[in-house]
Amino acid sequence: MRFLGYPIFEGLVLWDLTRTDQLAALRPGLAEKWEQDPADNKTWIFHLRHGVKFHDGTDFNADAVIWNLDRYFNSTSPQFEPPSSAMSRARVPVMGSYKKIDDDTVAITNDQAGILVPLYAVYLLFTLAGFIRKGGQGLGQGRDFAGRRYRAVRDH
Repeated sequence: MRFLGYPIFEGLVLWDLTRTDQLAALRPGLAEKWEQDPADNKTWIFHLRHGVKFHDGTDFNADAVIWNLDRYFNSTSPQFEPPSSAMSRARVPVMGSYKKIDDDTVAITNDQAGILVPLYAVYLLFTLAGFIRKGGQGLGQGRDFAGRRYRAVRDH
């Protein structure tokens, strides 16, 4: 159950789950490699895997990464999704900023030095923007992926 999202979503970095007799290490996912920016120890550069496509044939690129990060971290973006944002922000509380460098490269900056961004990148899972647009009309306006209304649950 702890890795339930991985069959349908993937991250820039993944846990290596090939062994059960040792702790999982990191392995490349949608990013084929990453490194800390030599000019800024708060920033990590992710080089995206070439030739990756979503199920409908759409290319996975830096625009898709930024679109998904906006879905989690930018409450003014049209695709902002409060339930997923809450989960992502809980697992990645030090997210500072992110930007596209080119079609195959993104930079993610945390708000504190010394944080290993790849360790929390495993919790940021990516989906096709068109999937959200088709199936998730109203996300960020009180609707889930299927377009059903949801409401916050409060303790009384």
